[in-house]
Amino acid sequence: MVRFLLPLFVICLLVGADSGKKAESVSDRNMERLRKAFPGDEIVNADFKLEFRSKGLLIAANETTIDGGRMRLADCAIVQFEKDQGQGKYSRPTAIRSSQVFLTFDKPISAVADLGNRTIVSAEHDP
Repeated sequence: MVRFLLPLFVICLLVGADSGKKAESVSDRNMERLRKAFPGDEIVNADFKLEFRSKGLLIAANETTIDGGRMRLADCAIVQFEKDQGQGKYSRPTAIRSSQVFLTFDKPISAVADLGNRTIVSAEHDP
């Protein structure tokens, strides 16, 4: 299996997450943003969704597994909304769709509940 790093802008956003800002479930407003980023795609119905509001970042996946302290997201999407400097609102999505993504954290995780106090240090995707 060949692994490629996600584009640098996504990694910078993920690694640069504020320690005081926790991952949250996706709001109705951001569900609409997810639909706009992936029109007609079933990823909007994914069981696993996380929102990092301070970064305008959404992650959705149809399957998650934890192995060796890392998280594997299968059939996933990552969307980052650039903040409009004039109005303070998010716009212009940058979207990535992948068959699987591997997230590595600053400390190993053993459950999804651990995500609230971890920082993503790397992300790899398998095209």
